Amino acid sequence: MRQVTIPDGLEPVGVWDAGPGWVDDVVGEKIAWAREHIDRVNDTYRVEFYLVDAPFAVVHRFKVNAEGRKYAIGHQSFISNGEPAREEPVTVTLDELPPAHLLRTT
Repeated sequence: MRQVTIPDGLEPVGVWDAGPGWVDDVVGEKIAWAREHIDRVNDTYRVEFYLVDAPFAVVHRFKVNAEGRKYAIGHQSFISNGEPAREEPVTVTLDELPPAHLLRTT
């Protein structure tokens, strides 16, 4: 990972968010692509794709405890009720962006 500065006003070329719109007709392809290109994909809840000099992604992840389980803020146990703990977003350099049909929003 390297630190990338996103120019002011630059919008991502695509966003995958665990919220509405994530489950669509290409969700299986998105998951397969993410598993090949992004570490800790099971802890990831949002990915913003950019292209400046080279493709990169800003990856947002949940924090995990020593057992590898996500947990709620103020607790080190499994999330039951409460806001999940989140890590600071990280920048991941990519060899390529996902295919265009996976970046489209409907």
